[in-house]
Amino acid sequence: ALFWEVLPASAYIETDLGSSLFVEVGTGQGWHDDDANWSYTLPFTFPFYGQDYDTAYVCSNAFVNFGSGDSDYTNSDAELIASTRIAVMWDDLKTNETGNDIFIDESVSGEVTIRWDAVTISGSYPCNVSLTLYEDGRIRFHYGSGNTNLTPTIGISAGDGVNYTLAS
Repeated sequence: ALFWEVLPASAYIETDLGSSLFVEVGTGQGWHDDDANWSYTLPFTFPFYGQDYDTAYVCSNAFVNFGSGDSDYTNSDAELIASTRIAVMWDDLKTNETGNDIFIDESVSGEVTIRWDAVTISGSYPCNVSLTLYEDGRIRFHYGSGNTNLTPTIGISAGDGVNYTLAS
């Protein structure tokens, strides 16, 4: 599990929380596709790098964008740094095989969890990850079973080429 904590001046720092707290929570959104994104109205205003967002664009490739949608599957550090994005396990994934979907859990006040039950394009290897956004700007990544045979980009970015953190 990774935890992203907001520091003064809207900076973030990565902290390793040890074992994952991944749990299969949420309601399936019926978002079954390859290289697609969907607009999701957040249950609160989420502060991210000094900007407030009411909408997240959730991509089948295990990332969330702010400001505009994107469905890019060609993940790279450079592309993350150029995007206003939270990349949990950005890779070439799809959610359109049997049982796959993107799930959202708003059951805890002040937080929302977005969970991907996806597979890789090449080989259909399972990918189970989740992202929890907190009303105060904190971010948590959790990783479930599977998640092998991937070449992911993981991190967060303001999209300005300066303010970003790549996962260690």
